[in-house]
Amino acid sequence: MYITSRERSMSGILLESQHLFVSIQSLAKKLDVSTRTVQREVKMLEDTLAKFGLALEKKANEGIRLTGSDEGLKKLKDEIRAYSDFELGRSERSLFNELLESGDPLKTMTLSRGFSVSSKTLQQDLEHFEEEIRNTRLSLIRKRGYGVELEGREKDKRMAFVNMAMQRMEHMQVFSSKQ
Repeated sequence: MYITSRERSMSGILLESQHLFVSIQSLAKKLDVSTRTVQREVKMLEDTLAKFGLALEKKANEGIRLTGSDEGLKKLKDEIRAYSDFELGRSERSLFNELLESGDPLKTMTLSRGFSVSSKTLQQDLEHFEEEIRNTRLSLIRKRGYGVELEGREKDKRMAFVNMAMQRMEHMQVFSSKQ
């Protein structure tokens, strides 16, 4: 079963404060996204949790918390641990793929709708992505009314993707010499 990066992050936060309610604002702050994004993700998270026999208890003015059997909670923890840190986040991976495959500039409104994120979150993803490619022969063109475009040779684009994946692998404990 695939659990998105944000669902894993939200589940992790809820598992840490298992018996306490966590506010939407608190989740948004910890995830560095808008409260609207959290609200949208909560709906998807509920479907994922149901597969483990878990649910979200919602309480006005307090927030949400995980409920369910200890066995379901253990299965969720195990599933989250099974994912590795080197995996590109959903928006990062999709953003890179979209920019790689597109020959034309992409409109930010179209991208934010396609990724189901706010325009602010998309801008943060673009800034992060721009930082990732800073030391490559690529450039990210962002112009109002024009859109977003990854500029550079195809070979350089492919190498940037490989380098991003390799950097994440280096941070994995199994591949790292740091412990």
